[in-house]
Amino acid sequence: MSQAGLEKSITCFQAAIAKDPGYALAYAGLADAYTLIGFFGIVEPREVMPKAESAVAKALELDDQLTEAHASSAALRKLHAWDWAGAEAEYRRALELNPNYIYAHHGYADFLSALGRFEEALTEIHHAQQLDPLSLIVGNEVAWNCYMARDYPRALEQSLATLEMHADFAPALHTLGLAYAQVGRFRDAVDALQKGIDHVGDNPVALASLGNTRAVAGERQEAQRILANLATIAKSAYVPCYCFALIYAGLGENHMAMEYLERACTDHDVWLVWTKVDPRLDGLRRDARFRKLLQRIGLVD
Repeated sequence: MSQAGLEKSITCFQAAIAKDPGYALAYAGLADAYTLIGFFGIVEPREVMPKAESAVAKALELDDQLTEAHASSAALRKLHAWDWAGAEAEYRRALELNPNYIYAHHGYADFLSALGRFEEALTEIHHAQQLDPLSLIVGNEVAWNCYMARDYPRALEQSLATLEMHADFAPALHTLGLAYAQVGRFRDAVDALQKGIDHVGDNPVALASLGNTRAVAGERQEAQRILANLATIAKSAYVPCYCFALIYAGLGENHMAMEYLERACTDHDVWLVWTKVDPRLDGLRRDARFRKLLQRIGLVD
């Protein structure tokens, strides 16, 4: 999903709304496009997420029985507002209205995984996979949820299964690399992550995962080089602070990792939803500042 594609979708949804201001589904689609632009770090989340919130509010005003609008609302409550109870209620409402809406199962699975409710998460994402077994996105999400649940063999198995359908699917290469790193297969991890970067370019999230892996593998100079690259990119484009935190965590520079996580919290970085469960942050979990951060995000009491 490219920046150009998302920008074009926004233009198309806006054109549809101009022709029919009462078209609720177009507002829901517009909200999703804005949310994805924030999620992928194309635009800083706190700049674009309010636009998504305005669009989804209009969609629900026009049609509060619209499954897509409730799923869009749930995603925003999860990623930006950190309203966990509200997000769950919206996911449940979306699935009540349409039990076969794949992206509600997909989003709800990630919600449950982020909270550490892994068994429920895997049930949801497997339901989505049953509805569309050929979806590359859903297949990779099965792997991603297994990774966050620390079931690395299954994460590897599912990543490879997805790559059998599309050998160059960058998200699956990313998840494959992360899982390889967690089982100590660093050469395979670097190869998979680098192949993904070769297909998508210098995506900050992918670079951060490669930097973290190289740091954990003891390749400190390479990790520092990636940090410098991210700093250069950040001069002209948005780079989530979570990305810097991941590399500093891999290097064992916990003070710097926490500093960037706290900046991420101020920015409402969407990647913070994974803070509670991301294995790459395990070296920070005994730090009192880390628990306070989780409390700010609402992931612990």
